[in-house]
Amino acid sequence: MNCPVCKTLVEENASMCPHCQSDLEIYQLIIKSNQQRQTQRKIISALGIFAAVTAIGWASSGIFSKGNSETSPAVVEEVCPDVPLLGETRPKPSDSIMMDELCKENDALKAENASLAAKINSPANAVKKMAAKKVAKKRRHHKKSK
Repeated sequence: MNCPVCKTLVEENASMCPHCQSDLEIYQLIIKSNQQRQTQRKIISALGIFAAVTAIGWASSGIFSKGNSETSPAVVEEVCPDVPLLGETRPKPSDSIMMDELCKENDALKAENASLAAKINSPANAVKKMAAKKVAKKRRHHKKSK
């Protein structure tokens, strides 16, 4: 190693320069930290390259496998059974079957409507309505008296 102050040749682990008596420990620490930084940069670069190659591999395998899944109709999952897939023809139900289904749906809606009407007309709701009317009446009376 050369002394950074007087540029004379010094032993590698010397703590002082024999020629100019400069303290060399700080310079040795700087050299060690630079070496560590260089090894860290090499490791980070290697990991970055590995990650990029892995990502490219995953992306290319995903692209190639996607092309294969579209060609096989058994893999296609049906999202909405009511909507026919491209090129698919489904038999239409007869009018009597459709009428039966609509009547069942109508009956279910009527039952739901009746239960909702019963909840609205329940005694608890009537008490709430009466209490709300009394509060409104008191407010009007209070406003008139001011």
